[in-house]
This record gives sequence, structure tokens and C-alpha cells, in this order.
Amino acid sequence: MTPDRPALVSTSGFTLVELAALFTRGFAGYLVPVHVSPEALATRIRVEHVDLEASRVVVDAQGAALALALIARRGRECRLAAFGIVEAARGQGLGTRAMTGLIEEARTRGDRRMLLEVFEANRAGVALYERLGFVTQRPLIGWEGALPPVEDPALREVEPGALGHAIARHREPDAPPLPWQVRAEGFVGMTAPYRAFALDDAIATVVTRGPALHLSGLFTRPGARRRGQAARLVRAIVAHLGPDRVIVPPIVPEEIARDWCAAVGLVPSALAQREMALAL
Repeated sequence: MTPDRPALVSTSGFTLVELAALFTRGFAGYLVPVHVSPEALATRIRVEHVDLEASRVVVDAQGAALALALIARRGRECRLAAFGIVEAARGQGLGTRAMTGLIEEARTRGDRRMLLEVFEANRAGVALYERLGFVTQRPLIGWEGALPPVEDPALREVEPGALGHAIARHREPDAPPLPWQVRAEGFVGMTAPYRAFALDDAIATVVTRGPALHLSGLFTRPGARRRGQAARLVRAIVAHLGPDRVIVPPIVPEEIARDWCAAVGLVPSALAQREMALAL
């Protein structure tokens, strides 16, 4: 560690309990409430392909943890999956110094691009990443609302990874790349508490959190679109599971979800993100 560079220690030497506690501390007072359990962190590591060897705990000279940076990797592309600084260490330039080290490590590994998502309302975060050379790729919008339940005897539950297999098998080869969290690779690795349901040629992955149903992913085979299958599927899931509202997290490009969400009665949520990228 030098005065201008904090020590970056691999997360592989920490337990999930320790990392989950540091994750929660690092996002204390954040835009949205964050409390991460070891079980939830384990799921995130698996689904998002977080590399614990490449991920870092930022420590001071005494070895006290100041921040957590989770780095996900697929091929030659990496993603800053989470970056949280404990409250006592904020406002001291630690974010810039730590991110500079993470970028240098990515280049040394041979990664060609680093991605991240940041909430639009997090102006300090947006400014930090822009200073480091990250360029906005597109907005990522969330949606929410109460959908009328409509029972459908054709609804069937399938194995949790089925959505990922469907996207990999049927997505058009010339379609624009999807954000990291809604790519086939992540859905393939999903297990409980995520559940997947299908109806005709539409398939969805969902998870229940309190009274809300989070719609993590939705896909209809290209040749079967514009027939109302996706809407029927989601309303049938609502009838089956009984949530009071449906939430689409802000990880979906606006151009992909806007028309469908508006048609079924969902409205944009208060928080939106932007996807950013840095060529390495």
C-alpha cells in the first residue's frame, strides 16, 4: 500500500459471512436499503459469475476493511458487480484510488472491457466513473405495478435455469448484446429461491421478496411474439403466487421493455440506472 494507492486484498481469503457483512456496511445509507445475507451473496456470486480471486477488499494500514469491490468475469469482459465504501471512509478519494487499482488489475489480467451499472441519482458515482473514462452505453429502466391475476391451466413450472437455455437457443444472432444481469449465462445458473414458469412459447424467471414478485427475466420465442403469450404468462404467475405487485428491476434496456411493460399496465419505477463501459 502507498499513500496514493490503498491495499487491495483478494476476497478469496474471507468467509461469505464476513463479505456479506462488509457488503451491507459498504452500502449503508445508499439510495435503496441494502442488507445482504451470506445466502443471498452466494446466489449473486454464482449467477453473476463473480470471481472471488479477482474481487477485492480494500484495507487500511492496520488491515481494517474500508470497501468491497466485487468483480464478475466472463471471457475477456469483466464487470464491477458492486462497489461499496464504509461510511467512515467516504469522501476521502478512496473510490478513485481503489478504482484505479481495479482497472489496472483488469488490464493486467488481459480483460478487454469493464462494465458497470450505476443509479442515475447517484451523481457522485456517475461523476467518478466518468472521470475514470467510463462511457454511458444506455439507460436501464425498472418497472412496477399491480397486475390482474388471470389463472391459466397451461401454466407450468420448469427448472430454474430454463430461461437461460431458451435465450441461448432462440435469441436472434443479430440482436444487440444484453446487459450482464439478463444474459443467458446468468439465468442458466439460477437455483432456488428463483423459480421459472412457462406458458406456450413464453418463459419467465421470478423471485418473491416480501409481498412483491420480482420479474427477473422474460423471453418469448421470436416466431411467437405479439400474440400476448408473455402477458398471459405473467398474469398466470400472479394468480398462482398471489403477490400484491410486480417489480421489474432496473437492469433492462428501455427499448426492450418499454412497450410491453406499458401495455400490461406497469409504470417506470423511481430509480433508473445507466450501463457504463470502459475499453481496456
